[in-house]
Amino acid sequence: MKVVSGDAENYQIAVYRAQVIASFKGPATGETIYFGPYVGERLGWDYVVFLRNISKPVSPKKTSSAGYGTIQYGEVFDEGYGSMMISYECVFGGRGIAQQCDYGVRVCTNYVRLPKSIHTFPPAKEDTAFGCRWVRKTVFVSLLETLGRKKQRVVK
Repeated sequence: MKVVSGDAENYQIAVYRAQVIASFKGPATGETIYFGPYVGERLGWDYVVFLRNISKPVSPKKTSSAGYGTIQYGEVFDEGYGSMMISYECVFGGRGIAQQCDYGVRVCTNYVRLPKSIHTFPPAKEDTAFGCRWVRKTVFVSLLETLGRKKQRVVK
């Protein structure tokens, strides 16, 4: 999803509006969604986000036309670690720039478990703040697509 705007002034929590770029479960591609409550998402940036639907809508503090109005929103899992930034980075292994640079997803592996077959940069043996590491976007998205297909087969 792409974060298109945010509002930390008119609500009791931070609320972001985003456009769904690709969906593995939940809202369809192209839909507008609202999520929160953690401050720090970058406007205009892409994220992979795991959300839990909140049944009670959130309303602006003022009843005027402030904010987005009363909205349904999703809460980011794991104290905000379920929101993973996508960025072009030059941190991946390889000999040349073409191998070292790629779009990646920042995954905090102290909170999000990945299969051992997924390579992280830096590797898991190196200490990082909160265990946050980069995973190539194509690899991470492929994993999510595979998990989404398995989940759909079980439900049917």
